[in-house]
Amino acid sequence: MFVFAKFIKSFHSTSLGSSVTQHALMHVLKTKETNFKYQCNHCLYGSNIATNFRNHLRRHSGEKPFKCEKCYRCFTTKQNMLKHLCYL
Repeated sequence: MFVFAKFIKSFHSTSLGSSVTQHALMHVLKTKETNFKYQCNHCLYGSNIATNFRNHLRRHSGEKPFKCEKCYRCFTTKQNMLKHLCYL
């Protein structure tokens, strides 16, 4: 799905407009398997792993449940918070 996202972003960054993006998306969806256990209602993301799906949903909701105790900055994943702590 990562390659698919890069493909769509490349079309969004061009001046060709959304009609080209929609047309390209139609071709990709015909060839790409979209049967995932967890499917996002906001975008085309899908996953068979519950944790990955839960982390993805935070992109849409803006939820950041992991807070740095030193500077109080918030993060969507514990891994990002721990990486942040390494740089303090």
